Amino acid sequence: ADAVEYPSIVFINTPNDPSKISTENLADIAPPPAIPLKLKANVNISPDLLLGVFINPVTGDYMEAKGSGLVDFTYDMESEAMNAFGQYTLSDGFVKMKLQNIATVEFKIQQGSKLIFNGDPMKTNFNITAYKRVRADLRSLDSSFGTDQYNSPMVMADAVLGISGNMDKMTLTYNSSLLDASDDVQQRVRSILVSENERVR
Repeated sequence: ADAVEYPSIVFINTPNDPSKISTENLADIAPPPAIPLKLKANVNISPDLLLGVFINPVTGDYMEAKGSGLVDFTYDMESEAMNAFGQYTLSDGFVKMKLQNIATVEFKIQQGSKLIFNGDPMKTNFNITAYKRVRADLRSLDSSFGTDQYNSPMVMADAVLGISGNMDKMTLTYNSSLLDASDDVQQRVRSILVSENERVR
């Protein structure tokens, strides 16, 4: 048998004229199998990393945060499956939410909020509390606060936003916290809000 050698290729039992080599059977040759390579990385995330997440691309609800944590990433090149396991604790950031499809409100993320990775990155669990601090006039809630001679109707308050669940099923909760009101005023506000919620239901 004759052998014809090309750079990096050797043909055995070739015809005398190498230019007449048949290619009709090349289509039957199976492609090489995918490389069964799996990558794994242990990532120590520092507060220098700025993380951005679109909570709802339709409404433009968006979160941007900094924090720290240890996350294990794995990637299977054969199946293209990516997984992440670990916990990311937030130290700073904000959430922008469009409320009632009217106004976009920016909430400050409370330190200690978390992102919990359980495998599929799209299934990451949110456990986030954010707030917007405002000066509130309690008379807009009930006119009787304007006649209280012992307590001012003007108080500092936090509108509190809670985010839980994952990208597929996310739950939003809203609450309020009065920062410089007396216990009596806070109790009256809670009673009014409970009554309002019951009436809406």
